[in-house]
Amino acid sequence: MQLDWEQEGGSTFPFGAHVSVVEVDTDTGRTTPLKHYAVDDCGRILNPLIVAGQQHGGLAQGMSQALFEHFVYDTDGNPLTATLTDYTIPSAADLPWFDVSNTETPTPHNPLGAKGIGESATVGSTPAVHNAIVDAVAHLGVRHIDLPCTPQAVWRAVDDANKAVSRAEAIKEFRILATDFTEQGGELTPSLKLKRSVVLDRYSQDVTAIYG
Repeated sequence: MQLDWEQEGGSTFPFGAHVSVVEVDTDTGRTTPLKHYAVDDCGRILNPLIVAGQQHGGLAQGMSQALFEHFVYDTDGNPLTATLTDYTIPSAADLPWFDVSNTETPTPHNPLGAKGIGESATVGSTPAVHNAIVDAVAHLGVRHIDLPCTPQAVWRAVDDANKAVSRAEAIKEFRILATDFTEQGGELTPSLKLKRSVVLDRYSQDVTAIYG
């Protein structure tokens, strides 16, 4: 297979860029889209209204994939989201105002200079929203969240990150205790007893998980 870098075979290549702004409630995991910016290039535009409609529809579809849409099955493999009463899709109230724009780079491979625009925003919007969500909770130690980023998925990712940080802090505190214990000649002094009590109280669940 050879790639047509020069587009000599008549293929056209639309392209674009998307930036999403979201707000994440770390207590509930709920994500609220605030803004979405999209720039798409479909070559020469003949009907701006149709192009904008394809962008808006594609944005809604792509953001829905990132936030809501998910096939769910029970333990026997039966679909639980077989109808639109069970399958989560967004309404206009769930989506932000879209700020869309266009650049025009005509293709030389047809007389109109036009390229594809059919729901082109579905390509850029899903990863833009996904990246925005992960970036919003990255400071907590979250590095990835499987799609869709439902409140449960986001909350679990944040909770797992918090547990990892707490365990790391517990291990650090116990290492300090071990050092102090060694420096005291293996004697559990009153100050060490108090420090051990504080550490055990603060990290009781994590200590149980680490040491059993």
